[in-house]
Amino acid sequence: MSIKYSVSELNSKIKDVLKNNIETSIIITGEITNYKKQSSMYKHMYFDLKDDNSIINCIMWSNNVPQYYNVIEQGTKVEAKGKINYYEKGAKINIQIYDIKPLGVGNLKLEFDLLKNKLTEEGYFDEAHKKPVPRNANSIGIVSSYEGAGLQDIVSVLSRRNPNVSIYVYDCKVQGVDCEKTIATGIKFLDNYNINNQPTAKLDVILVGRGGGSMEELWGFNKVEVVQAIYQATTPIVSCVGHEVDYTLCDFVADYRAITPSAAAEHVTNDYNVTKNHIDNNMNTINKLYDNLINNVKTQVNSLNISIVSKNPQNQIENKDTKILYNMKVINNNFENIFNNLRNKLDTTKLLFEQKNINTNLQNGFNYTFYMKNNKEKV
Repeated sequence: MSIKYSVSELNSKIKDVLKNNIETSIIITGEITNYKKQSSMYKHMYFDLKDDNSIINCIMWSNNVPQYYNVIEQGTKVEAKGKINYYEKGAKINIQIYDIKPLGVGNLKLEFDLLKNKLTEEGYFDEAHKKPVPRNANSIGIVSSYEGAGLQDIVSVLSRRNPNVSIYVYDCKVQGVDCEKTIATGIKFLDNYNINNQPTAKLDVILVGRGGGSMEELWGFNKVEVVQAIYQATTPIVSCVGHEVDYTLCDFVADYRAITPSAAAEHVTNDYNVTKNHIDNNMNTINKLYDNLINNVKTQVNSLNISIVSKNPQNQIENKDTKILYNMKVINNNFENIFNNLRNKLDTTKLLFEQKNINTNLQNGFNYTFYMKNNKEKV
């Protein structure tokens, strides 16, 4: 007979079953994967534990983190103590870990380290082989999946930072069986791609990557075929696989490793608005300098004109003539004043002379006056 439950009732029933039939504390062994390392220490830690057939979600609260912070790494095989927690609302099971110790390196991590050492010895990761990556690319190739969030992030950032950039996408598998073959093919295709069928028109840079995932999901980017395709490419390659904590062999062979697909898009483009503002500011500065230069030239030309005019022989002669005429006028005025003064003095002297002239007195008549003193006549 079937029993009827609501969703909430069923989830509550499952929680009770787990609580009543599984020990309060359990020990579980597995390999750490999907570890999300926080940007600062001692925050809650989230990761999965897996074996060859299954996987389960785990969490370690911040009060337990400090002593285990350096133990938890992607690919490490561990023995963990914790308790099962069932989240009714989301119908999710996780293990709340409070004690953990490493047991060694997991199979995938061991394979990763062996292959990395082998390729290092063969020179695939040599810095001398790496090519400079343009910071303001105009034509950008992308090897990723059309359906992946990583591609959408790249295109969004590129379109926002530089609307004029040309984007060429090679759609490929980014996880699963034989995904490495399609990734390597995409790298080779874009490396040899001729823009507008012009043999010399090549892409400026190629981004190879995808969004985050478990070590298994990112494993295709650790395959030798992909490493060789990147190494042999003549176009600069940027690896942008997963998140900051996710490392693949692509990161070591690529010319530049970006911590996320969005960061890769930012690295190969200048922000259009920032560049435009920078150009506008420079143009304003140039215009001000130009105006100041023109004004200075005008001032110098005016000064030169004044100097030329003042030193022009004709102007100098005219100035001399004017000065001579002025001086002659002054001299004439002075002579005229002297002459007038002399004439006035002469007229005054003449008048005086005429007054004293006896003839004048005779004409006017005169008296003879005498007086007597001591009976003697005195004139």
